[in-house]
Amino acid sequence: MAEGLTLSGLPVDAPGAVLLRAARDLAILDLVPMIDSALRLGDVDMAELAELAHSGKAGSRRLREALARCDRRSESAWETILRVFHDVADVAVEPQVVILDDQGAFVARADLVVLATGDLHEYDGAVHSESGQRARDLRRSRRLAEVGRVRRGFTASDLVRHPAVTLQELDRILGRPHDPQRIQAWTTYLNQSCLTAAGRIRLQNRWNTSRHWSQTPA
Repeated sequence: MAEGLTLSGLPVDAPGAVLLRAARDLAILDLVPMIDSALRLGDVDMAELAELAHSGKAGSRRLREALARCDRRSESAWETILRVFHDVADVAVEPQVVILDDQGAFVARADLVVLATGDLHEYDGAVHSESGQRARDLRRSRRLAEVGRVRRGFTASDLVRHPAVTLQELDRILGRPHDPQRIQAWTTYLNQSCLTAAGRIRLQNRWNTSRHWSQTPA
């Protein structure tokens, strides 16, 4: 425990130490949203995490790999996962881009903008199917169309259940040949993570075979 650090009256570890500990067991797709959130909230900074990632301690190697995928600008876990999918698919994006019209008036703030096309790629969670939110989304999409922007929404199913189909869509958008090999890195990330049954079983087995949860090796 970090000396003198408490939360709700209970002694706790520092956020950086918690992330390093999590890196012993969790997969990259589990870690990156946690790190993005901690960075965005100011709980840790990159300098501290970089030091931990090069400390040689248990979990440091995976933490180092996760840091290479992090961006503090992401505002939700699924936005992070969508960004990592684009990254793995070699589709360059910029997070949290403000879209203005020709007069400089605010139009929207995009989860991700595809640098090659200027299109908006955003995560659509369950809230976007609610009637009030859907109406707001449609107004926003029409406003984006007025300034020549295309918005595409992606769901958890697109990323977890049908990633190969989603990759083909990205290839068509970019006008590049479809390369099935591009999906392999994402499939590896996905199957190791708690987003899939295989990943959850992997984690459960890791904990079950450990003498104590705090003694799992790197």
